[in-house]
Amino acid sequence: MAEASPGRPFPKRLITTEDLDLEEIRRLIEYARDLRKRHEQGEGLPSQAGKCVVLWFTEPSTRTRLAFASALTKLSASFIDLEPTASSMAKGESIAETARTLDALGMAGVVMRTGHPDGPGLVAEHFGGVVINAGAGTFAHPTQALADLAAVAEKQEVWQGGLRMLVVGDIVRSRVARSTVRLWTRLGHRVTLAGPLGGLPQSWLKSPPALVEVTTSLPELGQFDLVMMLRTQREREGIPFPSPGEFARHFGLTRERATMLKGDALILHPGPYEPGVEIDPEVARSQRSLIQSQVEWGVWVRTALLDLMLSSASEQGGEAGG
Repeated sequence: MAEASPGRPFPKRLITTEDLDLEEIRRLIEYARDLRKRHEQGEGLPSQAGKCVVLWFTEPSTRTRLAFASALTKLSASFIDLEPTASSMAKGESIAETARTLDALGMAGVVMRTGHPDGPGLVAEHFGGVVINAGAGTFAHPTQALADLAAVAEKQEVWQGGLRMLVVGDIVRSRVARSTVRLWTRLGHRVTLAGPLGGLPQSWLKSPPALVEVTTSLPELGQFDLVMMLRTQREREGIPFPSPGEFARHFGLTRERATMLKGDALILHPGPYEPGVEIDPEVARSQRSLIQSQVEWGVWVRTALLDLMLSSASEQGGEAGG
């Protein structure tokens, strides 16, 4: 059997990408690449048999939930879906009390998707095992940002800094955008955020973070190495946003606009995408698109992450909140 990547213990908590230092991020991406190669060559994968992880998803998910389920299956671990409507949460039990119950039941980890921005952090305070944020409100989606990094790293040099990324769409309500900005700027890349006024964080318009630019119009596309399009999150209320047709006219990545990209520029979308709104279907399926690769790397990055975190948690032990 393959063994977990050697090195110092891996963190037990992944609430934001800042929970990993740059050395750990590189180690994770390289380990994900190694696991994928071993799988393709028919070699054995590491085993986390005997460990059970709770998939606690209170919001809909296809890619993220199935990627975690696939990753745990590859590691020979078991998992349980925690259905809020079929649990004591439907009776008013708090996140903290549920987390303490899962800890007492001996669960090895919790993977949480929730509309509550502080949900995964709250679980980490009351649960002693591995805790992974699988998307929390508009706050963060660290494993998506890491999977996207792995997809780009397969095509371009990402560790030296200097790339220019454009992120277009509903920025203010996008946990993916926030995690992307945090991760890519830490790596020394420049990120431009573009979208309608209602879709941009007002604080960033006034004072953007280092290496970040914010604009209310679509900039010249030929200057970017990476273009990430985002879905309009109409399910998250409270912020005015243009109609799909209006957004497509001003910001959509049409076939015509795609011809303005640099020859080696890559296109990303965390999915799901609305055909003809933020991106044309032909562009989404083009050779420069990494959309399918993002999904594939989502499995391998989460497999590597779970193996590293579960192995380290077993070695470290620890109390709830540790």
